Amino acid sequence: MLVELSIRSLVLVDQLEIELSRGLTAITGETGAGKSVLLDAVGLLAGATADKSLVKTGSNCAHIRGAFSLPSDHPVWSILEDHGVSVDPMEMLVLERQVFLEGPSRARINRQIVTVKTLREIGGQLVEIFAHNSASNLLDTDSHLSLLDDFANAQDILAELQALYQTYSAARQSRQSLEAAQAQLEARREWLDFVIADLDQLAASPGEEKALSDQRSILVKSEKLHTLTADAETALIGSNINSALSDALNALDELRSLVPADLTSLVQECQSAFEAVERAGIEVGEAQQSVQRLAHNFDREPDALPRIEARLFELRSAARKHKCEPDQLGIFLETCRSELDELEDQAAKLNAARETESAAQSAYGTLARRLSDIRRDAAAELERAVGQELAPLHLEKVGFAVDFQIEDRLEPSPYGIDRIEFLADTRTGSGFSPLRKIASSGELARFALALKCALSRAQSTCTLFFDEADQGVGGAVAASIGQRLQRLAAERQVLAITHAPQVASAAKQQWQVQKAATGDRMLSRLSVLDDTDRLEEIARMLSGASVTDEARAAASKLLEVA
Repeated sequence: MLVELSIRSLVLVDQLEIELSRGLTAITGETGAGKSVLLDAVGLLAGATADKSLVKTGSNCAHIRGAFSLPSDHPVWSILEDHGVSVDPMEMLVLERQVFLEGPSRARINRQIVTVKTLREIGGQLVEIFAHNSASNLLDTDSHLSLLDDFANAQDILAELQALYQTYSAARQSRQSLEAAQAQLEARREWLDFVIADLDQLAASPGEEKALSDQRSILVKSEKLHTLTADAETALIGSNINSALSDALNALDELRSLVPADLTSLVQECQSAFEAVERAGIEVGEAQQSVQRLAHNFDREPDALPRIEARLFELRSAARKHKCEPDQLGIFLETCRSELDELEDQAAKLNAARETESAAQSAYGTLARRLSDIRRDAAAELERAVGQELAPLHLEKVGFAVDFQIEDRLEPSPYGIDRIEFLADTRTGSGFSPLRKIASSGELARFALALKCALSRAQSTCTLFFDEADQGVGGAVAASIGQRLQRLAAERQVLAITHAPQVASAAKQQWQVQKAATGDRMLSRLSVLDDTDRLEEIARMLSGASVTDEARAAASKLLEVA
């Protein structure tokens, strides 16, 4: 609740410090005394538009500060954390607003500068204002579904539905992402299929290009090489060198047999000559075989060179196409196969994402229809509850209805399939229409009070501020308004600007706003009334400027009954 309110230089208020308590507080005073300044101050704390005319004459800036005491589990703490505002749930939450004559207004939460939008979001969780031609979020169609869910105690099923929505949303995003790339993936898959088939048919092997290149170099020179080896072979084989060596060997063998054995040195010479010729014969034979083998290497098929050149062209062309070396074609082929496998995995992932999305959407639809049934039951109960509140507030001719529109769409939302709006029928013949079309500001304030009472079990707002909910009524209707404000105040803080003594007497405490001259200026002052002053103020409200004993007696009776 709001426990402290500080106002500086706002309209007719020079400086004001107020301590507030739980329950119903009535704010009374003569018309024009400045009661609405309190409403303006609280509104600015809740993020209302800053009107520069609110700055007190002679000042450059109006400053409003409000301190709130909140339970540690209040939703506002998590909202602040989401906005990056450092707070301690064990401390007071302090909202501040400065309105300058020149330049934009400034907002702070616990001394940290925030945007007015953030202040409005936080203030909306703390304060709800019901002023003329305004009924706070009751006129905001977007809030009606949330109010109905709170009334239906549907938070658990709504949280379950939102979890399903998150599952569905994640699967949808995954599916959409995969589908967005699907056309490119299909083109890539077709290309990979073609490349793999082409390279499989090519069947390149490591080192093949080098071996073929070497063979080609030899084949290009093969005619000359073949001629030279043929000449060498002719020289070795075509001559009579083998016959000559054989004749020489026979002659030396016969010579050895004729030389006397005692001529040792001559015998040795004959033997050495014989062995030399014998070795020559052997080496000539080896030379002939070597030349023959060499000549065989240069024998070629007639189409060998064209065939090798065609193969080299295939290898090198494929390497250029795929921007790699010929020896890396095999590696590139394996890379393509791996990528194709991954694309197949992507297709499997897409199918899985579609199945997950479909399953989540189905589960969401089942739960959303169940939530819709709960909402419809709660709406009927709310219509009955509001109807019971309207008659005592002199609104017996006004009807209330909850209009349902089922979202006919495939895409789920975090809030289900229902769109609802609170409607009112003022019996003017136009039928039910949105609440904002209720013409009378007095009717609107009382209608808001009735709806607030019916929704009271579902509301968590700490402070409610009513501005003349009793406008245009008196007597029993004003007493009914006081009773309902009192009932609302049993569980929260309620502030009420009122001209009705029946409402003022229902309050736990009462403030009086008076306008007083200070020098050449008129300023508003606020006093917290004790029991004696309160009796006198309610008597004034009953009788006017001249307070009679009868008025005091009536005021005492009102206070006693309240």
